[in-house]
Amino acid sequence: MSQSFRSKHLLAIQIDNGVTQIAELHVHAKSISVIQSFSLLTPSGMVESDGTLLATESFASLLREQINAHGIKTDRGVFCVNSDRIISREILLPNIKRAQILTMINTNAQDYFPVDVSDYKLDYSVQEQVVENGVKMLRVLARAVPKALISSYYALAKMMEIGIAAIDISGNSVLQAVGVNPMMISEQFDPEGSTYMVANLYSNGTQLTFIKDGTVRLQRTVSLGFGEDFDQLLSLNSQQVGEICGYEPVLQDPVVKQEIIASAHQRASELAMAINRIIEYYYSTEGYGNGRIYGTVVGAGILLPTFTDKLFDDLDMQHRIPRGNVTESEDEMSVEYGLYLPCLGACLSPLNLIDKAQDMTLENICAKRRWLERVSFVKRNAILLAGASIFVICLLISAFLAGSVLIENTSIKQRIEDYQQKIEVFAEVAEVKHAKGDAESIRDLLIAYKEKLNQLEQDRAVYEEILAENKELAEIYEVLQQECIQLENDFNSAQADYTYMYAIYDDFSKSIWTWYEEIMYTLDEEYMNTNNDNLVAFIEELEKKMPTTFTVTAIAVTDQGINMGIEVTSKQQVVYVLQTLREFETVEIQAISGLTIVNGGPSDLFEEEIEGDPNPTQRVRFTVALKYTEAFRDQRNQ
Repeated sequence: MSQSFRSKHLLAIQIDNGVTQIAELHVHAKSISVIQSFSLLTPSGMVESDGTLLATESFASLLREQINAHGIKTDRGVFCVNSDRIISREILLPNIKRAQILTMINTNAQDYFPVDVSDYKLDYSVQEQVVENGVKMLRVLARAVPKALISSYYALAKMMEIGIAAIDISGNSVLQAVGVNPMMISEQFDPEGSTYMVANLYSNGTQLTFIKDGTVRLQRTVSLGFGEDFDQLLSLNSQQVGEICGYEPVLQDPVVKQEIIASAHQRASELAMAINRIIEYYYSTEGYGNGRIYGTVVGAGILLPTFTDKLFDDLDMQHRIPRGNVTESEDEMSVEYGLYLPCLGACLSPLNLIDKAQDMTLENICAKRRWLERVSFVKRNAILLAGASIFVICLLISAFLAGSVLIENTSIKQRIEDYQQKIEVFAEVAEVKHAKGDAESIRDLLIAYKEKLNQLEQDRAVYEEILAENKELAEIYEVLQQECIQLENDFNSAQADYTYMYAIYDDFSKSIWTWYEEIMYTLDEEYMNTNNDNLVAFIEELEKKMPTTFTVTAIAVTDQGINMGIEVTSKQQVVYVLQTLREFETVEIQAISGLTIVNGGPSDLFEEEIEGDPNPTQRVRFTVALKYTEAFRDQRNQ
């Protein structure tokens, strides 16, 4: 059952042995805007042949480094998976509610998928509603994805410290992208009813999707791709779309180039032969009069025209690059859209392949990382703010004290110098007056001189007072400096207490999450292991031990047991069936009711009337209530 996202930012990632494609997207209701996108040359050996990741710390650090370098902030990832181990089956189901489809698929999973389904995650997508013999049916595309494949992506996300919003397969993502932009693969001159084959090329395989009239007609995976030498093939092309981090073009020797081209053409011819067999199967089911097939290449294959041109030449098929509406530049729009199309489609309506147990642990890691980043930011800014405040306070106090003392000292000194000059002038005048014998003038001058001396003494007193105030301010400055030192010591002590308390919180958080995951795992086990899991074992035992004339006319299954209507050909077989049921390991008889003879006898039949001569025309019917045995349920739960 597909998921859907409201408007949000997502980090779409597709990883292949050749190239890793990453795009930051803004997902709207039914459209996508690309904010940032880049490609990365995948280190050799990171992806196994079946698509499983070999997650390493170095690869996770490389991805995180490039994401940060491109200014991508979102930490909600959507992974698009390529693998030939993913199994797809098209099935017809009754027109039931969507919530019941997955339950029906799980019940009959062993009939749809020839594998041990306990190792696979099952999901589906509804293709269309059809009418079969006058009955409405649903055409559903069921898929089985290996759990080991999903776990490898969770391991990488854990190392990168990002959350997983969804995991989708390339087949479904291509369908979602085409659904949003159906004109991406068609031209105006294409005949009505044309078929379009969308080929998603990657190193170890090719995902083929046949679309006609906007509906998927066939989807297959071929275990052949462009091979492991992606960088060698890329060096053959004169143009390179977008940015591929870690790729350095190298001038090749002409002989070496010819060898690379020959190898690529041989691989393309082998892939074309495999695709031709699938095309023949498509024509055999859809009819040979359905017109021409047009090819469209998406994914990393867009960067390798040397390979794709040879492929479609051998297929004798016209091919085109998809047209999109996710970039602003018309020149780059088509190629850019086709390159990142699997990533884009995975963010529209991906399959529900989330592992709840691992997702809780991953969310805890991401939440803890975001909390530590916020704490580090606050702590760093608090230290800077405290230091800056202390520095400014000290600077202001020092400037105030120094400025005040300097101004007052300068003023007093200037006043004393003025008075001394005036006294000297008065003395000279007195000498002149004395020489002239003007005693009165001398007396006046002496009075004035005495007054000035008194004023000078007052000024000296003011100077001493200011000097005392200056000393007091110096003492206040010393006290403030000691308080700043004490504040710094208190801050260091608080930081040590914070480190100790965070260590306690970290241990407590780990224990709480461990307990929570154990509880959730136990609940999942109790929920999944129901008594109805014994139904298959009971049916197998029924087929093995009952006679061929034994017929089940009706069956009702409950959580505790089974009510079954039975029809046999004789009264003796009633006794045989009841004796055999009492020997079953899976169930035990609770009640027997409704014993009747259909032909050749009375309408009611009691247990003491069973003995008698056989009648070839009669049919005996009865109902038996069965309950699962405690011993067998305990054995199944172990």
